[in-house]
Amino acid sequence: MNLRQILLTIAISSGLTLATVSHAQNWHSRHTRTPTPAPADTTAPTTPTGLAASASTSSSLTLSWSASTDDVGVAGYRVYRDGTLVASPSGTSASITGLSAGVPHSFTVSAFDAAGNVSALSAPLSVTLRVLSALPQFLWTAGMEAGNMLEWYADGGGGEYNGNPGENPCTGIGLCDVAGSDSQATQEKAHSGSWSAKLSIPGAWGSVRLKRWKEANANSQLYYTAWFFIPQAYTVDQAAGGSTNWWQTKSVTSTQNDPFFLLGWFNPSPGVMRQQLVWWGPATAGPAAGQSGWRAWSAPIDVPIGRWFKHEVRLVNAGDFTGAIQVWQDGVEIFHLEGVKTRYPTGTLEWGLANYASNISPSPYYFYADDVAVSTTRLP
Repeated sequence: MNLRQILLTIAISSGLTLATVSHAQNWHSRHTRTPTPAPADTTAPTTPTGLAASASTSSSLTLSWSASTDDVGVAGYRVYRDGTLVASPSGTSASITGLSAGVPHSFTVSAFDAAGNVSALSAPLSVTLRVLSALPQFLWTAGMEAGNMLEWYADGGGGEYNGNPGENPCTGIGLCDVAGSDSQATQEKAHSGSWSAKLSIPGAWGSVRLKRWKEANANSQLYYTAWFFIPQAYTVDQAAGGSTNWWQTKSVTSTQNDPFFLLGWFNPSPGVMRQQLVWWGPATAGPAAGQSGWRAWSAPIDVPIGRWFKHEVRLVNAGDFTGAIQVWQDGVEIFHLEGVKTRYPTGTLEWGLANYASNISPSPYYFYADDVAVSTTRLP
């Protein structure tokens, strides 16, 4: 017996007639409606945007993106690497592992909702992980955090040599001032910590030299790093014989004491400073085989003014044509010479930061250097 038959039996036993029961059934049918189902969700979430990578190693990285929106709600995301699904996070980031360094990977992301609607793929992000080298071995550093210049004198391997003419040795303590050419530790500016080195000369003519030779002579290839701060745009009057030099190498023999490569700057247009690499033209053939005399190369980018920038040099020590010099400014390679001579065949090699210049305005001409280092590998 079904439910309808049971209810009918109960109604009749209670004294109701068949007509009454039939009327009640008709009334119930007219006034009872089956609920209308909600319309199906067919709208896909919006496409994820702003896909970016961070916290990368040689085999992993973290992806993040801006959240998608949906008329009902986003249920999650799907992350693809080179077209293959690699993660399905509920939030707007994902850690990706098992990657290969030096290989370009393309990442995309889509969003989906509970109804299974899927957005279009995001714009692809191409990432190539760097091969991480061994930690650099520091051979010497100078941060001037003791409030003096004594780090330049460490182990008898360098020092301050200021003034022009001549190279007048200083002590590393206090202001080293020779006819207005001075170097000192200062708290006026600092890249890290509280101190840096200030190199200052009269605009007409002067020289400051902070030298190191111990590390350069003992190694075939080294990296020389410094952070520079140029407080304002300077002008060099090259028509009047003006020149600049803020990084240099020299080679010394029993009869010669000459610069080899110099890094300074020039003005490609008013108010703009740009680095220049100079082969000074020492008493030897070079820089490459079959060459001789003074030569210069100009950087493709401007020197930043009013902020710290990173200055890096790779130098291969060679008295023949197997040496090299490579220069980066804020990580951008600006010079690269291979197969060059970097010292006299029987000479020593020294390098240094310098403010050696003439015909500069305004006067005095000065800048700051900090976090100076000599290392066996390039610093991160």
